[in-house]
Amino acid sequence: MSAHTSDAGAARRPPADAKAGAVAATVVDWPLEPAGGGRLVPRILAWARLNRRDLVGFTAAIVPLSLVHAWGIAQFPAFFDDEGAYVSQAFAVDNLHALTPYTYWYDHPPLGWILLGAWAKVFPVFSSTSHAIAASRTFVLCTFVLSAALLYGVARRMSLGPGLSAVAVAFFGLSPLALDYQRMTLLDNIAMPWLIAAFFLALTPRRRMAMYAASGVCFALAVLTKETFLLFLPSLAFLIWTSCARSTRRYATVVFGTLFACVAAFYPLFALLRGELLEGKHHTSLLYGIHFQLSRKGGGSVLTPHSATRALVDTWLKVDPIILAVMIGLIPVLLIVRRLRWLGLALGVPVIIALRPGSYVPAMFVIGLLPFTGLGLAAIADVAAETSKNARRAAYRAALAVAAVAVLAVPTGVAAPLWIHKDLTMVRTDDTSADNRAVQWLSAHASRSSRILVDATIWTDLVDRGFNRHRIVWFYKLDLDPSLRTPWWRFDYVVRSDLMAGNLDWLPRSRSVYDHSSVVAVFTTPNSRIEVRRVVGKPRRGL
Repeated sequence: MSAHTSDAGAARRPPADAKAGAVAATVVDWPLEPAGGGRLVPRILAWARLNRRDLVGFTAAIVPLSLVHAWGIAQFPAFFDDEGAYVSQAFAVDNLHALTPYTYWYDHPPLGWILLGAWAKVFPVFSSTSHAIAASRTFVLCTFVLSAALLYGVARRMSLGPGLSAVAVAFFGLSPLALDYQRMTLLDNIAMPWLIAAFFLALTPRRRMAMYAASGVCFALAVLTKETFLLFLPSLAFLIWTSCARSTRRYATVVFGTLFACVAAFYPLFALLRGELLEGKHHTSLLYGIHFQLSRKGGGSVLTPHSATRALVDTWLKVDPIILAVMIGLIPVLLIVRRLRWLGLALGVPVIIALRPGSYVPAMFVIGLLPFTGLGLAAIADVAAETSKNARRAAYRAALAVAAVAVLAVPTGVAAPLWIHKDLTMVRTDDTSADNRAVQWLSAHASRSSRILVDATIWTDLVDRGFNRHRIVWFYKLDLDPSLRTPWWRFDYVVRSDLMAGNLDWLPRSRSVYDHSSVVAVFTTPNSRIEVRRVVGKPRRGL
């Protein structure tokens, strides 16, 4: 690949390792990395002045993405139960000085909602005038913008030009699948900046040990936010191994691994200090949480027509078939190109894990694959274009040039009309008004001492509006938390959501509350239905 040159002169290349013939993953010293001393602001100003094409490409990529993701973020997509869980846990961090409103059972590391709780200390998230999940999405919007900026930096450090770097960022954030999932307050979205920062630092052009150490720290923080991001460890380790000079690659790998292990060890150390590392009869434990996650029932094979995994993939394909087809098609091509194999691993390892018949694949699993899909597409186009320049025969050069154009033009040409239509539909859709109206109805008609069985999506809003948090019960916890054994007749209301209705068959206590209730108010959107139901037929006092 050709190195990008600034207005000030030729870009600096990493030192050659002629003896080892090491494969450098990058040849560009992108000037955002401090080069010994100097203040950050003057260096950023120097970068903006000396690299105008970078400034234009960066702006062209980030500004439209930010506007599209910000447009209607409080109305679409519909509030997701996992969002409600993380927001309620951030509420506990901010207001209760605890990790969760209920018993913390090590289902996920807590860094993600701790960061959201810290954000809430500065910006209004928990208030009686706005929906907590909608307000928390502003934090996710900021993490998305930061992720997009770091992804642009990764593309530049891979020697991609400003235009191709902008294309990589566009494929990362403009897909309808991205717009559907990247707006949600999910741990994957909060972990994304840490993950991309780890790759950005690993692509240090000067091969500095400090950058590999910082990469290990960032990757550990990504895993402490969402543990499934551990699947990207093979890709990151392979990148560090192949981009280092042979004389220092072992040392660099050890530095990276040591810092990663030391930072990640804070989580088991935290459990140990709380006396919750090992399983016990009367407390939760980290080992049980790990066992639960590893033993979750899989959704079956994607090839089985009626399996849960197939249903999830069909849902993804319905939202955006193009990005998934590009993702799968890129994997073998990236693995063939030596300097891009780390990208092939970043896509291939999670996909192989997801395709195992016994694997549990959550809906947000696709979030972690989107940045590497955009990078892979832009990188393959760049490889084809560069190869065509170096080819000796004119016919071969022309064929490769056509291939380079096709790599970008075909997906972009097919995607553009579909994406524009679907993205416009999404940003104009109000899928959250039913939750808001249900909260308003309860605020106006229910006593603040009422005991209400709810979905997690409105738990925080009711507490913010003065309801007793001990009497607002998340329906999962009624059946799964041993500390909650409230009989059905002690409830006053149940707020039925589509998610609650789909889980009542295996939650007998929640089912009992629902069966003894009748509808008093219904709120709908095109894609959801919320029912406020009053519990009836209560036994007389004293029974």
